[in-house]
Order: sequence, then structure tokens, then C-alpha cells
Amino acid sequence: MKIVFLTGGSRERALKALIDAGEDVVAVITPIPGPKNNRFAEVARLAVEKRIEICQIKKKDLGSHLKRIKADLIISAGWPYLLTQEEISLAPLAVNVHGTLLPKYRGTRVIPHILMNHEIETGVTVHFIDPHMDTGDIILQKAFPISPFDTTRSLYRKVLESEPECVLKAVAMLKSGAFERKKQDHTKASVYAHMRTPEDSIIDPEKSLKDLIDDIRACDAEDYPAYFYHHGQKLCVKLWRPGKPEDEKDLL
Repeated sequence: MKIVFLTGGSRERALKALIDAGEDVVAVITPIPGPKNNRFAEVARLAVEKRIEICQIKKKDLGSHLKRIKADLIISAGWPYLLTQEEISLAPLAVNVHGTLLPKYRGTRVIPHILMNHEIETGVTVHFIDPHMDTGDIILQKAFPISPFDTTRSLYRKVLESEPECVLKAVAMLKSGAFERKKQDHTKASVYAHMRTPEDSIIDPEKSLKDLIDDIRACDAEDYPAYFYHHGQKLCVKLWRPGKPEDEKDLL
């Protein structure tokens, strides 16, 4: 089965898992790298190292590349654009790897909201691609618990660590034909596609600190820390555990 791998994120683990398992990855497609968008540098490096064709393209050129490559399976993992029905139809199978338990938390900016909404688990979903955002039939899901000390960075890491197993299992199911298409319950769906800005990190100082912990966890302490104003001055908030285990570096 010829596979084309689409990504705009740090999905080198999933790509490496496919390569190490002997899957026939014939091309890797990413956006054109830029100063603000090169999270897929390691994916590109891995493709070059393994002598896999890499195409760094504009959104409008995806269809022409898919027509030329003639893959049996499109795998999207962090691809930043919706595929059109015409693009989807250019391979017999097309699936997306999404870092939540669909139908909850559709979209590209979901992790802070998972923490803010006090969820106790999240995970990874592999689903068929349709022209809409994360609405296709589900092939498989893998859940993992959320620690009370998880942060946006630790949850993202856990998603990336879970993806390789899910991708390999989904490919095996698709190759064998031993899978069921599970329709999503759209009445339970939620969508978060808003690009987070520093202004989203403001917290209400009138609330108790205990009530604010999840809101603070949802704010990256380095890039967009939680903050409030006191006597006209902006004060940032950072939580940490001085005695946390060595293997929990990206947790609070």
C-alpha cells in the first residue's frame, strides 16, 4: 500500500513508526517552511535521511501532487488545511490523526480548552477524512488519563507519543479490511479553532486560586502565561512543584 504522509507539525514519531514497520511511504508533503512555521523540520529531515520524496508546497498545489503520486492511502497528521472532496478522492483511502477523543474538541487549538474544561481524559482518534473539520467516520481511538498537573506542553507530548501506535494499528486495519466505520455523534461535538493570543490568558483575580488552577494550566508559562492586573500593573502567574518527579519535567 503506497502511503503519502501530510503534515504541518512535529509528527516525526508517526512517520518514523511507519518507516520502521516497513510501510511503503512514497512521499511526505508539508507546507513551505517559514520563520514562523517550521515545526515540521524534523519530519523533513527524516524524509531526506530515508530518501523519501518530500514536497514542500502551497495549499493550492496539493491536488496536483496527489494526482502525480497516485498513493493508495493519504495519512494526514497535523496537516493545517482542510482537504477538498476532489483532493480526498485522489486516493482510495484518506485518514486523519487527531489529538483528541472525537467528536469532542474538533479543531486545531484544542489542548488549552481540554484543561480549562476540567477533562479527566483525552487521547487520539484516527478517522476518515471528509471535507469538513474532523467530522469523518472513526476507525479507532486511544484514550489516556489527564494528570491534575498536566500542562498544554505535557498533553501535546502525550498525544505525539500515542500517535505512532494509533497510526500503525489503523494502517494494519485498513490493509486487512478488518475495521468498522463509526459515525460521530454530532450532538456531542465541540469545535475549537481559535488561534490563541496572549489576551486569552487573562484570569479573574476575584476567584479563588483553587478555582483558577485549570485556567492557569491552560496557559503556557513561557509563551502566554496567565496574568491579571493589580494597581494598573500586569502580574503573571506561574505554578510549579519544587519536588516533582524527574520524569514530569513538562508538568506543573
